[in-house]
Amino acid sequence: MSPWVRPGDQIFIRRYDFLQVAPGDIILYQRANRLFINRVTSRVARPNLEGDASFLTVQRETDRSDAPVSAKEFLGRALRIHRGKRHIDLESFTQTLLGRILAKFSYWTRFAHRPM
Repeated sequence: MSPWVRPGDQIFIRRYDFLQVAPGDIILYQRANRLFINRVTSRVARPNLEGDASFLTVQRETDRSDAPVSAKEFLGRALRIHRGKRHIDLESFTQTLLGRILAKFSYWTRFAHRPM
């Protein structure tokens, strides 16, 4: 998530409806007793015994083959990042638009990161 989230930043998370999360949002989820904060790149539907289940794919810097995030793992959505004396409001129009643009282009970043 760097340079968006840096060491020492405080991120404010709010519980949020899983079905209302959109590509570009920054979410908090728990997997294997660890917390992760990543940007949502897309929403996918996968069949299961009860019909289709919705999952969120996230942008990971280190491991591109991470499993999609389920509703059970999802904890909330980031609202604001505090960095020193300034804050970044992630719900503002410009930050929302920028997040959606980054989510669209995140597919192509794997080609740049893989050779490195």
